[in-house]
Amino acid sequence: MISDTAWVAIIAFTIAGILYALFSGSEPRFHEKLERLGEVCGLPRQQIEQVLGKPNSISAIGDGGFQLQWLVDGAHLSLLFDSEGICLGVSHYFRGTH
Repeated sequence: MISDTAWVAIIAFTIAGILYALFSGSEPRFHEKLERLGEVCGLPRQQIEQVLGKPNSISAIGDGGFQLQWLVDGAHLSLLFDSEGICLGVSHYFRGTH
């Protein structure tokens, strides 16, 4: 006969497994989002943020330009933009170990 404590543990592990199956991996990793975005040079900031999400930091780089940086999933991406918000290219990208 299985004790009440064992049943609670079995149910808890079953629910945890179902939740893990439903929610893990459903959101693409950061590098997958970046790959899906393709060539970023020439894209507007809004289009990039729609795919990658909001950046972790924004820095001025002169002449009205700015740098956006993402630190996500062990990756670090730095993009440069002109004063109109058009991407000039990748300043730095490290994919990380994930």
